[in-house]
Amino acid sequence: MPPTDDMDAPITRREFREELTSALSTFEASLEARLEQRLEQKLEAKLEAKLEAKLEAKLEAKLEAKLEAKLDQKLSVFRRELVAELSVEFARHANAVSEQFRSEIRVFDDQYTSLPRRVERLEERVFAPPTAPKRAGRKRSA
Repeated sequence: MPPTDDMDAPITRREFREELTSALSTFEASLEARLEQRLEQKLEAKLEAKLEAKLEAKLEAKLEAKLEAKLDQKLSVFRRELVAELSVEFARHANAVSEQFRSEIRVFDDQYTSLPRRVERLEERVFAPPTAPKRAGRKRSA
């Protein structure tokens, strides 16, 4: 029987079953498509969230590694510059201390510059060969 748009027209059970089966198939397909779409959306959202988290973690790790490498490099340069500066400063202070020490030693040395002459004179007096005692005029008895 051809389909009619008359809602009051009687139909057979077979036609009803065919119509019901067709409607159920259409409904099933529609429902399946919607469920599949929702499932895909939820999966995509979860997958996107996980991917974002993983990507963020990877980016953070890479940035941290790069930052640490740069920091190590800058610290190495800073250390070398600091050592160079401190070496120069230490050398300057060592020279100043050395010069101060030399000037203090010079003060002590200056006290003893005349020492060899003084010692020589003392040695001449103390260790000079004895001279014959002068004889005082003796009275001779006859």
